[in-house]
Amino acid sequence: LVGAAHHYSLAIGLEPSSGQYRVFLAQVQIKQNAFELARMTLLEALRIDSAQHEAYACLSDLYARQSMLDLALSQNQKAIEHVPITEQHKQIGYLRRKAALLRRMNRPEESLQTLRGLSPKYRDQIPVIEEMAMSWHLLGQPENGARLYEQQLILNHTQWQLAAVAGMWWLKAGELKNAERHVATVKR
Repeated sequence: LVGAAHHYSLAIGLEPSSGQYRVFLAQVQIKQNAFELARMTLLEALRIDSAQHEAYACLSDLYARQSMLDLALSQNQKAIEHVPITEQHKQIGYLRRKAALLRRMNRPEESLQTLRGLSPKYRDQIPVIEEMAMSWHLLGQPENGARLYEQQLILNHTQWQLAAVAGMWWLKAGELKNAERHVATVKR
């Protein structure tokens, strides 16, 4: 990590108007637990280019590590807002991070609403379904998480892993018969 920090510092020296190298340097500084230094580096990157969504995202991660969840959420929202149209796929990651922060802040309804706002192309991806199921669980409705996996199992009936996870969520809901049905599917 020391070598990486040194090389990014050299890159900044060669191209002082680049905010991107500062973001890379800050990521290394975070891994070195130099949080205040990383924060200052990211603020400098944003001073150079205030539209740099990666810098906002990195600040969000930094604040989340320090359990400053309100600050993490606000910086993540700035990252979402600054993603250019040509990089919209990156916005999905920021929206998932927003949902995770909201769950961590004990706001599962808002987390679920954020994930439901994704287009079906992204909402039907297994990692997103997993996050939606966790939100339902925090709302005391794990059976809805099981149903999400069952819907995917209908579309992808050869993926036995979906049946296994659906069974796990039915167990959390206390629905033994539904869980057993999925165990039988896994065995087949």
